[in-house]
Amino acid sequence: MQHAIERALDDSPLAQLVVSAEGTLVATSPKARELLGLPAAAEGLPFAAVVREFHATELADFVSAATVDPPVITFTDQPWRPSPGESCLLNGGVVAIRDEEGALLGVTVTLEVSAASDELSRHNDELKRDVTELRSINDELRQRTDELNLVAIFLESVLTSLRGAVLVVDSALTVRVWNPQAERLWGIRRRDAMGSPLHSLDLRIPFDELRPSIERALAGDLDCAEAGVAVPQADGSVAAYTVSATPLLGPGSTVHGATLLFVERAS
Repeated sequence: MQHAIERALDDSPLAQLVVSAEGTLVATSPKARELLGLPAAAEGLPFAAVVREFHATELADFVSAATVDPPVITFTDQPWRPSPGESCLLNGGVVAIRDEEGALLGVTVTLEVSAASDELSRHNDELKRDVTELRSINDELRQRTDELNLVAIFLESVLTSLRGAVLVVDSALTVRVWNPQAERLWGIRRRDAMGSPLHSLDLRIPFDELRPSIERALAGDLDCAEAGVAVPQADGSVAAYTVSATPLLGPGSTVHGATLLFVERAS
């Protein structure tokens, strides 16, 4: 019988113990041995002595109570300190096993462990701090977004108010800014120009005429590089424009691109 019980417990995924009617620990599952830190030598010893060594004396009381009445006892949140500084809660059930005539054969104990309330409280406090920190980060990001939106609105109004066509290219000559006057001058919508290589846009100007001014700006030359260009108009006429190229500087005077301003010359 004992060998059959041991084989059954060896296959059990639960933390289970079997105590004989005489109060001896007769079998344990691998999960129970891992949970309680029980050595194999614990089997065959008085159950009360075993649980006393592992600071779980209440389990012996539950086993004793189950042998009387009722046959099934459940317990939850039973404090257990497996070692100094460690605190857990035991949950489980105790079931008395009897033969057909009602004679007591033994008792099975099934255990689960959960974090102690103070540990849960500590986790809750940590979660609250994390939530508070995330809210603070979100508020800061929201504030920065609002500030960036204001800057974008300001820059948009400045670019719109300029009488010339303004475009900004990065160091790879990709268009990053295209103001309304540029749309009117070349008939290219902003959404079509943004992100496009400058040389791929039909500006009706030989790119080689713009290249020297752009290269000077990208080299960080702060002296405004100007050039005169003729821009064919939609009606077939030709208008003379002055092109000014200046470097687009970032922190530490790092060059990030060039700003081109096209201003029509007075006739």
